Amino acid sequence: MDVHVSPLADRDSGVLGAAVAFLDVMDAGRLHSELESTLGQLERAYEELQPADEELETTNEERSGSTSSPPTSGCPWNSWPR
Repeated sequence: MDVHVSPLADRDSGVLGAAVAFLDVMDAGRLHSELESTLGQLERAYEELQPADEELETTNEERSGSTSSPPTSGCPWNSWPR
């Protein structure tokens, strides 16, 4: 629970009172945890698929007789903000 308190002033800068806001951040924390977990699962799946992807690229290159640049290393989701 976050609590925000702000003073309420009149035109002469006299304090009239205070505004108090209570913010429930439990859902945001839970959602953030779920996002982190899902991102971890996605990164693991990507890492598991990398060898198969590289093998398919090699097979395609051998069949077509052409070469292409190697795939970029690392999971593209690593650059997402957390």
